[in-house]
Amino acid sequence: MIKNPSVAPASAKQSQRRSLLTDFLRARRAKISPTSVGLPHGARRRTPGLRREEVALLAGVSVSWYTWFEQGREIQVSSAVLESLVRVLQLDGYEREHLYVLARDSIHPLPWLGHAIDAGTQLMLDMLDPAPAYVISPCCTVIAWNQAARLVFGDWQAKSMRERNLLWMTFSQPGARHFFADWFGETQRVLAFFRANSTKYIDHPIVQELIADLLAISPEFCQLWAQHDVGGITIERKELRHWDLGSLVFQPKVLQIHNADQQQLVVYLPLAEAQTREKLECALASTI
Repeated sequence: MIKNPSVAPASAKQSQRRSLLTDFLRARRAKISPTSVGLPHGARRRTPGLRREEVALLAGVSVSWYTWFEQGREIQVSSAVLESLVRVLQLDGYEREHLYVLARDSIHPLPWLGHAIDAGTQLMLDMLDPAPAYVISPCCTVIAWNQAARLVFGDWQAKSMRERNLLWMTFSQPGARHFFADWFGETQRVLAFFRANSTKYIDHPIVQELIADLLAISPEFCQLWAQHDVGGITIERKELRHWDLGSLVFQPKVLQIHNADQQQLVVYLPLAEAQTREKLECALASTI
């Protein structure tokens, strides 16, 4: 069992990351049922989920060490201990990476967020028509797209970088509640995806300003942000209610683009339901 560590003084630059680590660990252990890990529930239990001392016991660390770690104190943590916490807190792949980033101070400068992508990536986007496809930055801002995406989501060229952010579009735009048939489910997935991708850049002013503005205007964002969910946006079926084409049904896929700017490709594969492909092909033909 790991004993009490020596604690280094904290710097102001690390306070945001450590606060996120604290909230994330608390949120995750609150979701674990004691009975699911072989512990009695107990009628007098006040803490939802696991207590700190229970996490420490199951992970094989001292209560003091885990308490200090959850409090965000600057202590050394090995991969073996992090893997023990991954197991105890039942973290999936996205949550595991999120924990490692926060625990290891792996904060990086935000990659460039300009409009340009390489010619090969734009060619790939264009060849995917009539499947809507776009490229996003690590903080979920759309930076390139094909004609089908413009048809389905609107003229991104006329919008600012903030207006092309998936998080901003989902939570702040009045029409989003109608556009996404499962709007609340969409907000959960997009926010979890944003956390999974932006944690490394959480100290960047662009990310901080986006979060602060959404906290100020969206009660739903405030609620979900406090839950610290981390994950992907994979879903078998997504229905959109288009203002001209009516119901469109897709299966979204996300692919990593291996470049210095850590971009990702999002493709909406048209499903047979609601004649989605036929609608898109007809609409695209009429624009030529």
